[in-house]
Amino acid sequence: MDAWSWRPSSAQWVAALRGHLANWSPESLPQPVGDLAKAALARAVAGRSDWLYHPFVSPLVPGASRVLPFAPLQLPAWLAFNSGLSFSLRLESPAELITAAGEVVCLSGQVSSRDLAAAISTPGAAGRELLPLVGRASIGNRSGEEGVVEAIRRIAVRLPRIARWVAEAAKLAGFLEPRSDDMFASASYPEVPGYIVLTPTEDVMQVLEAVVHETAHLYLFRCEAEAALVWPSERRFASPLRPDPRPLRGILLAMHACAYVSTAFAEAEAAGLAHPARCSAQRREMLTLFDEAYGIVGGAADLLTPAGAAFVSRTASVAASASLRAAA
Repeated sequence: MDAWSWRPSSAQWVAALRGHLANWSPESLPQPVGDLAKAALARAVAGRSDWLYHPFVSPLVPGASRVLPFAPLQLPAWLAFNSGLSFSLRLESPAELITAAGEVVCLSGQVSSRDLAAAISTPGAAGRELLPLVGRASIGNRSGEEGVVEAIRRIAVRLPRIARWVAEAAKLAGFLEPRSDDMFASASYPEVPGYIVLTPTEDVMQVLEAVVHETAHLYLFRCEAEAALVWPSERRFASPLRPDPRPLRGILLAMHACAYVSTAFAEAEAAGLAHPARCSAQRREMLTLFDEAYGIVGGAADLLTPAGAAFVSRTASVAASASLRAAA
């Protein structure tokens, strides 16, 4: 099985937006603009527009603002850029926008939807087409931030199939504040489609692992938007990636991520992304973690829905390709 050929449609996420849109009230916008935005969103949802699968749409989703707070103009600007929404308003104070390329721009005074569309479509720096990065100036680790930019460029050049798979699901990345213990971390969130965060680092293999790991989570979130993967249960299981007992869904997340990361390490070795010994060792380590998670999931197969069983089968096929290389 070609691990990187699976790209589920965004239609699942778009369908899930219907419920959120019905309860969404753009209170921070003047009513005429808010009404226009809601109508434009309704048309886009009805048309299952692919651009709706993007972090800029997350203001519709309850709880998303705790993860990625946006200026009130972010969603209307995205609508103006993609759907031709037409309006004009006066900003009482300067407002920042994140562009599609991850840059931050500031607007003030009287602005039109045409101004917003032009601002949000501002091209970014060359070499970041795979995964635009936002928030680079606020972390205080410039070498690590530039290291991530360079690592993403190298991944896009050396591993184009992986790059396409990532770009289908991950649309924007942010930085986490460095931890006091210098441990690397990354995260993604069901409430914010297409968004991942990671600690600044100059280690290309660490960036590859984080980006593939979190992108695998994004694919799982999209599958869950269509159908639950596990039945409700109070049962908890020991996770190979975390010390606290987890519901079976948490083990599925770990299993799926480990399968894809192990395959990514196999391809990194073949492409010369890093030293072959390191690639091989990390691939074997990740396969061990996958096997542990897969065994736990197999022992709780009664909690899998039909969609969940199919998801596990597909994930096992992905890991098998990396396992064959590990045995070589």
